[in-house]
Amino acid sequence: MQAQGSIRKQTSTIGTGYISAVFRIYDIPSISFSKLISTPFNIANNQFTVITLAIDTSTKAMIGSAGSFKSCHPALICSPLGGGSMLTLPHPATLSAAQLVAKRVFFRRGQGKGRHRFSREDELAKTLDEANCLYWGAALMGMAYTFVDEMLKTGKGSQLPVQPLYSEPEARVN
Repeated sequence: MQAQGSIRKQTSTIGTGYISAVFRIYDIPSISFSKLISTPFNIANNQFTVITLAIDTSTKAMIGSAGSFKSCHPALICSPLGGGSMLTLPHPATLSAAQLVAKRVFFRRGQGKGRHRFSREDELAKTLDEANCLYWGAALMGMAYTFVDEMLKTGKGSQLPVQPLYSEPEARVN
């Protein structure tokens, strides 16, 4: 015991600020807007991967400062778990990423008051709303870029009533 020195003092910092939970990861496809309208994404009918995610929730580990309603924390995928008839693996980059960030939603009970966490169900609902917005946004951006590409390819872009004063950069989501 003496050879290990102050090992017992270090135990209080191991796991402090960490939470871990089991999650299902659904691969959200990037599809065309017309396909999105005809076949909306439904987690009940899609395959998923079950993983354990550990999140360092300590204030010192927070990445950047908290925003208006979210904070970002370092996270780690501990292990993909087996089992389940709906089991699949998402893109390998998702599970092998060296650095992950977990978003945590919060609210304030007045001006200048501290951050309060939503219940697990409410936080999940708000996170699913954001994921749904990103899902629809990616489809709409794809449709807009398809239109712009078609106008440029056919030469009809020069027939538009207002010509752009500058060339806009593309921000494609794949």
